[in-house]
Amino acid sequence: VIYFTKQQESGVSEAAKANLKGKKLTALHLKFKYDSVTEGDECLEHLQPPSTLRFLRVDGWNGERFPQWGIHQLPNLVFVIIGSCKRCRNILPFSGLPHIKTLCVKNCGELDLWDVKDEDGDAGKGNSVNSSTWPCMKSLEVLSLLGVSKL
Repeated sequence: VIYFTKQQESGVSEAAKANLKGKKLTALHLKFKYDSVTEGDECLEHLQPPSTLRFLRVDGWNGERFPQWGIHQLPNLVFVIIGSCKRCRNILPFSGLPHIKTLCVKNCGELDLWDVKDEDGDAGKGNSVNSSTWPCMKSLEVLSLLGVSKL
């Protein structure tokens, strides 16, 4: 678990030094405990996990959009939990996760866009989510959406 609190003045530089992409991690839990949107965005951008990651949990992050490194660089994810990211408006495109079993999004009240594009960047017909436009639906066992009333 990596914690970011308002007492950490150098959260962004510490995140950059962490070089998570170069580690052989299979699980990562990021917990943010401060209100700075700008610093939160920058921290998460620098915390790109390695492609070996199977479990990702992000709690309390205050940014609006998930970083550019995106989910397509994490093909081995099996469990994803996004919680209490109260300012998040656009969630990661989970369509490229062939092994996902559990996807839980909770208490993300501002979330109003869920990217349902396929791996080629094309949206499914009518933005429908099914196994042909969203291949991960074949492996998904648990989908939990709590406190995301704008979707």
